[in-house]
Amino acid sequence: MKGIKTMISYDKARNLVIEKAQVLGKEKVPLKEALGCVAADEVRSKIAVPPFRNSAVDGYAVRSEDTGAASDGQPVRLKLVAEQPAGEYFRKKLGCGQAVKVMTGAPVPAGADAVVPVEEAPEENGYVILKRQFRPGENVREAGEDVVKGAVIIEKGTELKPPHVGLLAACGFDKVKVFKRPKVAVLITGNELCQPGERLKPGKIYDSNSTILRALIKASGAELLSLGWVKDDLKSMTRALKAAARQADIIITSGGVSVGDYDLVKAAAAKAGAREIFWKVTQKPAKPLAFYELKKGKKSVWIFG
Repeated sequence: MKGIKTMISYDKARNLVIEKAQVLGKEKVPLKEALGCVAADEVRSKIAVPPFRNSAVDGYAVRSEDTGAASDGQPVRLKLVAEQPAGEYFRKKLGCGQAVKVMTGAPVPAGADAVVPVEEAPEENGYVILKRQFRPGENVREAGEDVVKGAVIIEKGTELKPPHVGLLAACGFDKVKVFKRPKVAVLITGNELCQPGERLKPGKIYDSNSTILRALIKASGAELLSLGWVKDDLKSMTRALKAAARQADIIITSGGVSVGDYDLVKAAAAKAGAREIFWKVTQKPAKPLAFYELKKGKKSVWIFG
């Protein structure tokens, strides 16, 4: 398609950009770098979560059948035979009339089927005193209660947010396959610009576009490859475009695409070998809004100005 020489509508310009959008490939990244990325494949859990029956409270693992006769008037006494914090494992089977002290998240011992909260069971001379019946499964989290082994935990195309990376970690993943983030280079033009924090000289204005673009790129999930300031001359702009195109997937220029004597992006893009797709859009502000394609072998670099 040849470049559009006439002014086009915003919707047409947007559609032309979307039509050119490309998937840049897939890569595996550590979870600490995955936030904001998009999952490239469906992910299934390799384990159950939790991986074993565990206690939902701090308390005492018991056999529910031993608590059937417990009441305020006739409490039941169970012998405390061990203490099991989270991360430890009681290897014996709980016997009749016995209890094991457990902490939240600790495995429920074999033979036990309920956990009595510590608030409901005072200890006395090595025994636990129970004043009510506890049902099977009470205060016990079963293996796979949160995630069943083999269950889909991340759908393809999911934007990974904090809960997603947390879930991946809980299921034992340290990396995840994602679509590659586009690498963006930003070129700021305008000899009239000075940096915020500097003294504002006559005829100068503060550069705010670089700050806005940096924030927008970060918010979008793209990778900011570079952000530099270019002099308002054709040679400098052409050289900057060619250099950026060697590494970037997208180049954004700020300023320099209108019809003034120093609006040189259009000419520099042509000298760099870029093909104009459109230049003017029926909108205010930003009627001069340019979109170019620059071929680098089999790869296309997209230039917005």
